[in-house]
Amino acid sequence: MARKATAATKQQVTRLDILTNDTLPEKEVNIPDWGGVVVVRGMTGTEFETWQEAITSRRTGKGKGKVDLKEATAELVIMSTYVPGTDGTLERLFQDSDASVLATKSARALNTIMAAAMELNGLVQKELEELVGN
Repeated sequence: MARKATAATKQQVTRLDILTNDTLPEKEVNIPDWGGVVVVRGMTGTEFETWQEAITSRRTGKGKGKVDLKEATAELVIMSTYVPGTDGTLERLFQDSDASVLATKSARALNTIMAAAMELNGLVQKELEELVGN
């Protein structure tokens, strides 16, 4: 059913507006444990689905109902942490293969980045808990 046209107070976006907009939210985050600042960037839909798949594919326990969260925080940090590149664009700070080592680093630093990444990606704790089924 078509909705009634109303006097819009906000500008409506078009399909083209959405498909040509590559802007992702980002913010600088101070990480005192690491002695500086990193850029935390929101993920694309594809990146977010890759992260979801990585953490939900590791199901354990009877009936494989629980998700093994080992390295889940590190993986979110890897996919969300950037530094300015030489050409002015953002480049990922970590490689996927860094997860095991990164998981052994300061929980406070990792959780600071994770909180910023959750905010920028519109995730709330309840949704994360539903995702992992724990």
